Amino acid sequence: MKQILIFFIIGGLFLLSCSEETGGTVDENKSAAEVKVCNPQFKTMIEYLELNGTTLFLRQQNIRSTLNGFIIKSTKSIGYKVKKGELLFTIKTKEAAAIESDGEFKNKSLFSGEVNIYAPQEGVVIELNKQIGDYISDGDNLALIIDPSSLKIKLNVPYQYSTSIENDAIFNTLLPDGRVFKAYAEHKIPSINPIDQTQTFLLALKGAPEIPANLNVYVNVPVKIEKAAIVLPRAALMTNETESEFWIMKLSDQSMANRVDVKPGIVNDSLFQILEPNINPADKIVCEGAYSLPDSSFVSVIE
Repeated sequence: MKQILIFFIIGGLFLLSCSEETGGTVDENKSAAEVKVCNPQFKTMIEYLELNGTTLFLRQQNIRSTLNGFIIKSTKSIGYKVKKGELLFTIKTKEAAAIESDGEFKNKSLFSGEVNIYAPQEGVVIELNKQIGDYISDGDNLALIIDPSSLKIKLNVPYQYSTSIENDAIFNTLLPDGRVFKAYAEHKIPSINPIDQTQTFLLALKGAPEIPANLNVYVNVPVKIEKAAIVLPRAALMTNETESEFWIMKLSDQSMANRVDVKPGIVNDSLFQILEPNINPADKIVCEGAYSLPDSSFVSVIE
């Protein structure tokens, strides 16, 4: 009887051991994370400095009064385009207005006292400060005309980056509405702002439609170029909450991914450069599915 009992006990332990081994294998396969892998590549990487710029018109003309008198004609309104030499205002002098109001003055037609003011340049009227009937003094600002073709971007660049901008260099310029245009450096102002130590550059937009003045735009200035950088997709880069540590998950075989601490270089929206350690283009790196994987994780590679 004892022999039969011992047999059943040993058999039970054997079956339990087999069940645990089988169960462990199933759990191990189930716990393997599905990932996609990729290989590092050599690419040119550019680091950009995003700077704020402001649009302005270089050619603008204040229309000023040259005498004292009353405005009796105003031919344009705000937003109207004018040609050079086109009539803008007619002013009657104060003396002529006084004579006209004098009922005893007989020869009024001999002294009209009217003076015309013409547009000194082609452009658009963006300010109109006086109206018909207004009294004006010598030197008063009557209107402002701008030349839309003289639009430039004023860009204040920190001096340490000023050497990154050369004449005719082309930059991507982002407008607030999301449109992107090319701009090229046209003039470099040879002076430094004493407060923020920036140097001013004037950029010209290429192929842009009419854009108003005083518009804030963003200009991407390349400050560093690596022509043979070893790179990976941005999704392959892992980091901690404080972004003090960075790592990737590298396959040691077909089913094991190990953590490799890295030092990233230039990073853009889709790629990042690896400065350290040396990564071989033949290495297989987890590029999708690496998030929250611990070191030495079992993985299942999917296409």
